[in-house]
Amino acid sequence: AGTEVATLFLDRDLAIKWFTPQTLGLFDLQSTDIGRPINHFARKFADDKMVPAAQEVLDTLSPNESEVQSTSGKW
Repeated sequence: AGTEVATLFLDRDLAIKWFTPQTLGLFDLQSTDIGRPINHFARKFADDKMVPAAQEVLDTLSPNESEVQSTSGKW
């Protein structure tokens, strides 16, 4: 909660394990959404590469940091 960075933690099945409060600017998530697949949620940004990038992170164990533009035009 002390970071300004939206961080999303997923398990091997791309289900939500945890997220930082800043992630709420990118997804409409609630604590009860933990355990649900990330592709079940509408995104507030235009980036079709999120799911493949998340899978690559899990496959390679290398971090991925992306800057995306929100549907409201913010970066």
